[in-house]
Amino acid sequence: SWAVELLPYLEQDALAKRFDRERGYAANLAPGQTVVKVFVCPESQEAAAANGLTSYVAMAGLGADAAERPAGAPGNGFMGYSRLTSFAMIKDGTSNTIALTETRSDLGPWARGGPSTVRGFETADLSHHGERRFFRNTPSGQNVAMADGSVRFLSENVSGEAINGLTSIDGGEVAGEF
Repeated sequence: SWAVELLPYLEQDALAKRFDRERGYAANLAPGQTVVKVFVCPESQEAAAANGLTSYVAMAGLGADAAERPAGAPGNGFMGYSRLTSFAMIKDGTSNTIALTETRSDLGPWARGGPSTVRGFETADLSHHGERRFFRNTPSGQNVAMADGSVRFLSENVSGEAINGLTSIDGGEVAGEF
């Protein structure tokens, strides 16, 4: 997953070296079950209760199939399963594009990849906050990491249309205040 690739930049170089990137998650289970505090929201009792879970997912784009789409597809987000996104591809601007978001729904291992760490935003689910929803987190919203590296707070009252704009990399939307 993207989280394994970030380890050296999070002062986790020794853990990063324990991964055999030529083999899958099952072959890397021991290092993959290591608790990495930066991958767990301090308020997430669910992730803190199990080894190796993460509270953060990368935004793949709009729709349930977003993570599987090829580069250049309409509605793509910051990351997909098998596609690379360059900064030049982020036409909406890196300060207007969500890279990572907090979640407490369907948590998975940070090292496994797939839907445990990369998800599309289902635009039909406009009630996006709450129990069993995409962004179930604090009562008032959650933090998001933008593609420029900044972290912003996304209110629970932000519209689904605004989230759509913040999720896609090339829809022409500007984030503005949210």
